[in-house]
Amino acid sequence: MPRESFVKAFNAESGGLHVGTGYGMPVYRTPVFANNRFDAVGCAIRSRKAYGRAVTYRSVRCPNAERIAYKEQLTFPQRVLLSSDACNMAVEIVRKLWENRAELQRA
Repeated sequence: MPRESFVKAFNAESGGLHVGTGYGMPVYRTPVFANNRFDAVGCAIRSRKAYGRAVTYRSVRCPNAERIAYKEQLTFPQRVLLSSDACNMAVEIVRKLWENRAELQRA
C-alpha cells in the first residue's frame, strides 16, 4: 500500500504512538550535505582537501536511497524504540494492518 495510507492507518490505530516519514529526502539532499556545512563553526568541507579533491554532494544520485526516502521510509520517535511496551504496540499495529491490508488498499 502507499506509504501515506500506511502512516494514516497506523496513526489512527496507535492511540498516540506516532509513525512518520523521516526527513522526506535522502540524507545527502539535506542542507548540511547539500551546502557542505559540517562542523560546529560551519566550515565547508569543500575547503578541505579530501582524497586530493573537493567534496560535493550536489551531483550525488543514489536511486535506491531516493526511492526509500521519497516512497518507503518510516520513522518512529526515539522514545518508541527505548520502550519495549511501545515496540510491542507497534508490532501489534503492523500485524493488524497486515491482516487488513486488502481492505486498506481499497481505501
